[in-house]
Order: sequence, then structure tokens, then C-alpha cells
Amino acid sequence: QKSVRANVSDIVAKGASPKGVMLGVVWPCEVTEGQIQAFMTGLADDLGRYGLSLLGGDTTRHGKVGMPLTVSITMTGISGARGPVLRSGATVGDALFVTGTIGNGWLGLQAAEKNWPDYPAATETYLRPTPPVALRSLIDQFATASLDISDGLIADARHLAKASNVTLEIEIDSVPLSVEAQHYLSNGGDLALLLTGGDDYQVLMSVNTSDTDEFCSLAAAENVKLTRIGQVVGGEGSVSVLNKKGEAVTLDRSGFSHF
Repeated sequence: QKSVRANVSDIVAKGASPKGVMLGVVWPCEVTEGQIQAFMTGLADDLGRYGLSLLGGDTTRHGKVGMPLTVSITMTGISGARGPVLRSGATVGDALFVTGTIGNGWLGLQAAEKNWPDYPAATETYLRPTPPVALRSLIDQFATASLDISDGLIADARHLAKASNVTLEIEIDSVPLSVEAQHYLSNGGDLALLLTGGDDYQVLMSVNTSDTDEFCSLAAAENVKLTRIGQVVGGEGSVSVLNKKGEAVTLDRSGFSHF
């Protein structure tokens, strides 16, 4: 289910509708019939939830003990009226929005690995994220640039900034956090880890300021949590994180690196 939803997140962030899935699976040699059935049940549930068709793929099994389960999904989608919403369309003056809350994916992973009992919702978010599918048509209609947040808010903001050749200002106190994330911070947690941990599968987008009122109103009608966290300013491919006083905040890390 997580592998499906991570791909749905990518498609939705382009203002597109998820349509088909190619599935590749390499099972450990110790896999049982019951485990395969459980996997297929979860897969079937999410194919139905997101209106997806299983188009094909490949299934095999490792030949020696101790090898990991490998799941690879390639997903297709149908673009909206404008075509896919790219990372490269943000312009100076645009407002910067994010869906949902940030940090629960990372927090849920920590809770699962370290047996922290106070973060059940975050653990569920890590295991089964919920990309904002209901916002798909509004992303297509209003977003000037958009991408999903998988590497961490700051890292993915930099991807958007570089593609658009602009600077993004993110107001750190405006970033939406869940109740559990706030509880983590109240117990001495590190905000930088929430902002850079990744696995959020929410959407970061820029919107022309003349459209923000209508965009927010329509998003509210779809029951999608939407928060304005900053703006696009002049510059070249960078992200500036600001505190309440408008002063730049330095973070020790930006997010997950694939290489």
C-alpha cells in the first residue's frame, strides 16, 4: 500500500489522475502463501481506493535465504487540461502552499523503530500515507509549480526552487505540524528533523497571489488541509528558512539524498 500511495502522490502533484500500475516483485525465498495473500489483499484494496488498473509487470523469488522483499511500481496517469504541472513554473510573487502536515512520516518511522508508544497516528502515516487526491484538479487549475514531498520539505523545496530558478522563503512557524509532532517538540524534539525527514507524501506548490483566495476556498470545500508557508522571491535556485522576526534560520540538513 505504501508503494502504491508514494506513486499516487507523484501523479497527483502533477495535477494528473492515477490510472495504471506496472508491478515488479521479488519475494524472499522464505515467503509463505499467507504473506503473499496479505500483500495482494492490501494491493487490491488500494487499487480500488485510487481507481487503478494492474496492467502487468513481473514476479520472481530469490534463490537464497536472507534476501529482502523488493517492490517496484511504475504508475501511469492522465494529465489535466494544462498538461502536467512541472517544478519549473514558479515566478516571483507567487504564494507557497503545502497540503496536510509535515514531519509525521519521519516521526512515525522513529516511533516504529524505537517503540515509542505516543505516536500511533504518525506510525500509521509512515506506513500508509494519504496523498491529497481530492486536490488534484485544483493543482491542475491553480498551481504554477508543484511536486510531492518525499525527500523532506526543505530538500523538495530546493528541487522546485532550482527548477524554477527562484528563491523560496519558508516561514518556519507557519509549517503545519500534527498534534503528535507538536508533542514530540514539547518533549525536546528537533524541528529540523521534522522538516527534513521526508516520507510525508504531501504536495508543495506555488500559486499566483491573485488566485490564492479562490484556491483556498475550493480546497476547503474538498476538506483538504492547506497552509500558506511562504512566498517566491527573486534569486537563483535556493531556499531561505525564516523565523518570526524574518531572520534566516540555518538547518544542519536539508533532507534525504538518493545518491
